[in-house]
Amino acid sequence: ALDAESEKQVQSAINNVAKGNSLISSIAKKKQSD
Repeated sequence: ALDAESEKQVQSAINNVAKGNSLISSIAKKKQSD
């Protein structure tokens, strides 16, 4: 099991990846609409 600090780091990493993916998706959609 992960300790609380590791758990926080994992969650923030997942959040950062999710933000990056949604950013990439929105950029891709903008390029398609041009």
